[in-house]
This record gives sequence, C-alpha cells and structure tokens, in this order.
Amino acid sequence: MSSDRIGIRGEQYSRLNMKSLYESQLLESILENQDVLFPGYSAGKYAPLLESPWGAVRPDLVLVDTTHYQDWWLVEVEMSHHSLYWHVADQVEKLGRAEIDDNAIAALLNSVKNLDPKRAIDMAKSTPPSLLCIADHIPDDWRQAVPRDRVTWMEVEAFRSERGLIALRSRNQVAIRGSEIVGQLVPIRGLALVFTLNAGDKMPVVNPVQIEYRGVTSLWLADLSTRLVSPLGQIDIPLGITFNIMKSGKLFRMEPASTGEASK
Repeated sequence: MSSDRIGIRGEQYSRLNMKSLYESQLLESILENQDVLFPGYSAGKYAPLLESPWGAVRPDLVLVDTTHYQDWWLVEVEMSHHSLYWHVADQVEKLGRAEIDDNAIAALLNSVKNLDPKRAIDMAKSTPPSLLCIADHIPDDWRQAVPRDRVTWMEVEAFRSERGLIALRSRNQVAIRGSEIVGQLVPIRGLALVFTLNAGDKMPVVNPVQIEYRGVTSLWLADLSTRLVSPLGQIDIPLGITFNIMKSGKLFRMEPASTGEASK
C-alpha cells in the first residue's frame, strides 16, 4: 500500500508506525481485523504446548477454514526487530514440524468460535496444519533462512483512526479457499506415489499439470485412459492416504481427504 490514509466506513485512518506497537497489540489487532485479513477463515488465540523433533513450542493463533473445513493454519506473530536465529527461525522450524495430538485438537475446539466440532476434528486429524508467520516486515534474511515450503509469510500495515481504532491491511492475504473438489487421488498399494484418479473429469487434459501441496507446486503426469496419476520426480507428501484435488480459479492443489469422504 502506498497511501498514508485510508477510509473505512466513512472514518479516516492514518498510517501508524509499527514500531509503536507491542507484539501483544499486533496480535490483538490481527484478531480484530481477521475478516479482512483472512476471508473465509476464523481465527482465535491458540497456545497449546506442541511437541516437535526440535523441542516443544507454542503457536500464537490458529486459522480454520470454516467455509469448507479443508485446511487450517498455525500462526506465529513476530516483529521485524526480533532475532532471526535466536527466536524466529527456531519458532518456525518447531511449528513447521509440530505434532498434533488429542490435546491440540481439544484446544482448537476451544480457541475458535462457532466451529462445527465434527468437521473440525475430522479436518485436524486428516490434514496437517500449514504455518503462517505474520509480522510488520519480513526481512530478506528471514525468507532465505527458512525453506519456502516451511512457512507462508504475511506482512501487515497498521492504520489508526482518530478514535484510536487500529486497522490492519496486507498485500498478501490468506484468501485461498472458495474452491471445489474436481478429483480424488487414491493411492495404489505397493506403488509409492502412484494414484488412481477418481472423478477427475474437470482436470485439465494437458500434461504435465501443476498441483500445489502446502505451498509447494510440483508437476504431475496424468494418463486419462488408465486413470493413473504420478508426480514427475520425487515430492514430499504423506504416503498411503487419499487426496482431494481442489480447484481455486485456475489453480489446482491437493489436500488430504477427510476420513468420511476418502474412497474405499
């Protein structure tokens, strides 16, 4: 954004120096502005102790796709002056490998308002959370130090009204969903990374096709005559589970199917 002033519902807001905000204020402002920052999602404070191979860690927030219950995100809130190696990279590495147990799922149900408990539990058990890091500025060394497939970065800018209300805006919203299931990849027992394509009539006929998984795009080959689909090269995905192929606009992505909708 280039403007130093924005209008919201007839009220003027002026750009705020982010250095005047504490991290706790930024976190509260994110929750207050969640409808603008995360369309289609619901956010809540979320700080269960999660175990990872790198040690225990607590996230700050959680995002849940309450439109389709197809994905959810652990959220780390940072300030750009925080130390990369003593804090930011450590938190991101741990959260990127955090284990989701029953306590974490119970905390999820208590963190976000108006969740459908069954759909939320099915989602959390079948779909690993993605990781989002929100900060006032994402320095280049942060992006270079942490692999791209480990985290999604979001920069936010703050504006304050004369009444003291804070509005946050971002160029890179997490507005991912609003998609449809256009196919399902069912693993073939004994053949790693080879799938049968079910109900894939809306898949493109071009080969290879680009499909995203957790922020990383890879190329897949599809033989529509035999309905066999496999990646072009090695990719890092869980083995032995069924994936839905989602279409958002012109983009395709794969998400683990929930227990109730996986093919038999």
